[in-house]
Amino acid sequence: MFVIINSTPTRINKSHLVDLYERVSWAEPHRKFAARLVGSLYSEGDSPLRYRINRLGGRSQQDKWILQAELFTNCTVGSIATGAASRSRAGGSKEVPRYYAMVRDFLKAAERVWGEAWGHANTWSPGR
Repeated sequence: MFVIINSTPTRINKSHLVDLYERVSWAEPHRKFAARLVGSLYSEGDSPLRYRINRLGGRSQQDKWILQAELFTNCTVGSIATGAASRSRAGGSKEVPRYYAMVRDFLKAAERVWGEAWGHANTWSPGR
């Protein structure tokens, strides 16, 4: 990834940065936390967003619902990431499973409420 970044004269895709936040020591704790949370939402077997997050270099052939960078941004907004990350020097790594469970349960509840509309782009549109 560093080779790609260093050899590209243009701005890098934000998704590359999200992948790096979790791995570099200088990243702000709330960014590390959000990167770990997004990673869990992508990879955990019980996640409603498993393989539905569009990550660079992703190998899944399934439809993608959300960009990794957008989800990351939403996870860093507000006090959740800041509060969880401040509880640990390592970017809140011990807090990720707890917050992952809350987000997962929220998304599963949304899936139940939306029924068939969950995951179908043409089910609802403004004005209906």
